[in-house]
Amino acid sequence: MSDGYGGRGENPGEQEKKSKTCIQNLIIIPSESAWLGSWKFLVHLGIFFGYFNDPFYIAFVISRSEEEISNMETDMTQELIIDIMMALQILISCLTSY
Repeated sequence: MSDGYGGRGENPGEQEKKSKTCIQNLIIIPSESAWLGSWKFLVHLGIFFGYFNDPFYIAFVISRSEEEISNMETDMTQELIIDIMMALQILISCLTSY
């Protein structure tokens, strides 16, 4: 009895499956990647930091004198790092497969 595929008993899709090339794996990041999970954890940690840092800055730092504010350059550096992380997150999300 013929199965419609030449009598060999196998489907055309069961023949040799093509594997992804190396360049495809570099461009598209799988959503199950351990690296991507760590990256998302860092981004969420930065967002969580912003939830507490921004209200604190509005409530207490703005009312200080200019001399005390000039000593707080580390806060500006932290905010810049978080902004860069958010921009990178946008780029990475464009390359992530779902």
